[in-house]
Order: sequence, then C-alpha cells, then structure tokens
Amino acid sequence: MMEIRIYDLIFALCNIVNTYVIYNLMRIFFLVKENVPQKREILFYIGYYAIMMFFYFWVSVPIIMLLYSMISFGALSMNYQCKLRRRIFICVLIYCILFLAELLSAAITGYIHFPLNETIKYSSVAGIIINQIICLTFVNLLRSYKSKSQIDIPMAYWISIILTPIVSIYFLVVIMDAGVINRIEILFMIVILLAVNFANVYIYNFIVESMVERTNQLLLEQQNKYIQNHLDMMENMIKIDRSFKHD
Repeated sequence: MMEIRIYDLIFALCNIVNTYVIYNLMRIFFLVKENVPQKREILFYIGYYAIMMFFYFWVSVPIIMLLYSMISFGALSMNYQCKLRRRIFICVLIYCILFLAELLSAAITGYIHFPLNETIKYSSVAGIIINQIICLTFVNLLRSYKSKSQIDIPMAYWISIILTPIVSIYFLVVIMDAGVINRIEILFMIVILLAVNFANVYIYNFIVESMVERTNQLLLEQQNKYIQNHLDMMENMIKIDRSFKHD
C-alpha cells in the first residue's frame, strides 16, 4: 500500500491552487467561446486536476508530467476562442510561466537538479508553497497589466500585489527554517498563506470586474444622454422649421 507523506497532502492542496492559476492564465490570454457553458469549462479543470494527481502518485516522472501538461493545456484551450498558431503559442507561454515559477521556487530552496527521465525526488514543502505564491503573483501582475488599458489601477493595489507574496515567502522560509512547529501547525500555516495569496487574486478580479462594469455603465449613461440631447435638438429644429412654415 502506498504511503501518503505530508508532502503529498500539501502537493494535492497546492495543485488545486495551481489549477486555479492555469484557469486564470487561460482567461487572461484567451477569449471564452460564447457557446461554451461555464460548467463544462469547470469540468475540464476538475478532470485536469484529477489526472495530474494520478500521474503524480503513480508515475511521477518529469518527462511524462511535461507531456501531460502540454497535451492538457491544449485540451483546456479548446474552451476558448483562438486561431491554431496563437493557441499553440499561448499554451507554450503558459507552461513557460509555470516552469519559471517552479525554477524560482526550487532555486530559493536550494534545489537545482531536475532529471527528466527519473522519478521526482524534490520534496520541499516550502518550495511548493513558494511556487504557488509566485504563480499567483504572476497572475496578478499579468491581469493588472492587461486591465491597465481599461481602467486605472490604484497604486496601493500595485504595492499589495508585490508586498503580499514577498512577506508570505519570507514568513514561510523563516518558520520552516526554525523548525519549531509540528505537522498540524505546518498545514494550518500553509492553508493561511495560500488563502491570503488566493484571496489577493480573487479580490483583485472582483475589484477589476466591478470597476470595468461601473466604467461601462457610466459610458452607457453618457451615450444615452448624448442621444437624448441629440433627439431634443432635432425635435427643437423640427418645431422651429414648422413655425417658419406656418408663418
């Protein structure tokens, strides 16, 4: 019977966050198809997560995980509207972003050996948490850059985007290095850190969507006022024209 380590449990938890990161990256770079219901889109990501966990527990060979990631990204992208060449480019770009985050987290924890044809031996709890924090930060930065053309992002939020992950990583490294907490406390701390960074992305999405909706509403109100003023002007001109003809 396969023994489940605390690292495996944390990996399963972090992979939920990673799936959410992929979901956000897909929506940043792609346009959702109008004929695709959201339930189908969510089911695709649930399936991606389930198969990824199967490969992790029963295969755990980097080259196979790499091939699965690339194939699954292509499958997930079918929920979105895009031409084939751009679709391939974006899927590769998303993988590169995730791989860069993984390399950064591994470098921070002092692990730089990744053989492609051997079973994964990397088991740093701090590393996989830092990886998800970095990924969530990438999502926030990319979404902020994309939204910059539509709305003006407050400077305070830009600061929080950078400051939240830095403080989280520092806090995690210090606590893990001290080694004074038990497994339950580690799990609780990890859930809190992931929740804070997850909430940072979620709240940002909510704020941006609210601001865009409010901006569109104001533009619509201005457009309606312009049309009404134009109609009033035309009506006045018609009245004036009729009065001249009557005279």
